Amino acid sequence: NNVDKILNKQQSSKSIKTEASIAKVINKIMTSAPTESINKILASQPIANTKVIESVAVIDPNKINVSLIPTDFAFTFNPSAKHKITVIGNLENNFIQRFVNNDIEQLKDTTVYLLIVSSNQDEVEKLSQIYCSPNKLAAINTFYSSNQIENQNKNCNKDGLNYTQSYVENNLSKYQLPVIIFEDGNIVNNSMNANAALINQYL
Repeated sequence: NNVDKILNKQQSSKSIKTEASIAKVINKIMTSAPTESINKILASQPIANTKVIESVAVIDPNKINVSLIPTDFAFTFNPSAKHKITVIGNLENNFIQRFVNNDIEQLKDTTVYLLIVSSNQDEVEKLSQIYCSPNKLAAINTFYSSNQIENQNKNCNKDGLNYTQSYVENNLSKYQLPVIIFEDGNIVNNSMNANAALINQYL
């Protein structure tokens, strides 16, 4: 029993020291290193209690949590590329049209997740037809290149559209669409002047 007590005491002492060490490391990271370095440095530290990490390591409030972006419901261009960006805007937006028609093909090795939302009933109707098309990617390309919608069916499962609309309203309401979100969480607000050349400089 005495041996067990001694061992438990030693383990408890080690755990406290380890947690204190982790907290010190995180504090140093947060004050001197870029946010994106946190996970890389923490990976090399022994974690005795994950709650220590959760309570001390904070996410940069100016960045977007990209893991929450509903990319499963996006119009996805170049899905196997090295870099990834998310572009979000209203259906009838000049930037989105130009971006799809001209800029996507000029991006260097980049997957583009295009999330489209509606700002009025007319856009809701058009977007529903595009989303319900047998080939959504071809339909969105046709819409932006010739302003035509070949599919007239609007009766399909539109949970993805509704979820996307809800995500934008709940998470991006402080930004002005269109926006571009990079894979590190940095976001370009009101990205009307963005183009492939500028985006490539950041990638």
